[in-house]
Amino acid sequence: MNRFSKSSVLVDVERLKKSKVTVIGLGGVGSIAAETLVRTGVGNLVLVDFDKIETDNLNRQIMTLSSNVGKFKTEVLKKRFLDINPDLNIEIFTERAEKGNFIKFIAGSDFVIDAIDSLSDKADLIEFLVINNYPFISSMGTALRHNPAKLKIIDFSETHSDPLSKRLRKILKKRGITRGFDVVFSEELPQKNAHNVLGSLMYVTSVAGLYCAYYVIEKLS
Repeated sequence: MNRFSKSSVLVDVERLKKSKVTVIGLGGVGSIAAETLVRTGVGNLVLVDFDKIETDNLNRQIMTLSSNVGKFKTEVLKKRFLDINPDLNIEIFTERAEKGNFIKFIAGSDFVIDAIDSLSDKADLIEFLVINNYPFISSMGTALRHNPAKLKIIDFSETHSDPLSKRLRKILKKRGITRGFDVVFSEELPQKNAHNVLGSLMYVTSVAGLYCAYYVIEKLS
């Protein structure tokens, strides 16, 4: 038995070992997605995020501990993932993913997970991925939701009642991006928030991350 014996019963682990996936954005969605890829057998991983761990990340991000507040998310996850699989080929970029540098992170990738929070950067990334025909899945809004059962994978054109998707659709339409692509989307209306705080719950963000990882693994294996 080895670390991937249970996975290999259900997916093509040998193919996953040869695959390369880039995860951009390592928050509540991206961190869970990345760890799921590692534990299932993806052999080549690129992580992109410029943020340090903050105290308010502790409620939902899998790598966060009181002892690593203030450390870069990329560096903490790299150490964690190599402890899970010492044979993992992992590359980290502790910088912002923005227009002009995407190719540096994505070149040679078999799949990309977009878990960026910033609307402008997300729009730029999706435009780049669509134009250059990279396989990808994008996570839509998960903040201010309670029910993980309302999450689903659908074509972006079918999204509704999600402020992030609505704003993103307007931006992409102006840029001539009309081709469909798959997203993880919540049918739940975001809760009204008088305090202007985008609260998030781990059982929602983590399920979105699991859906992203599931989608990639199914496509690759």
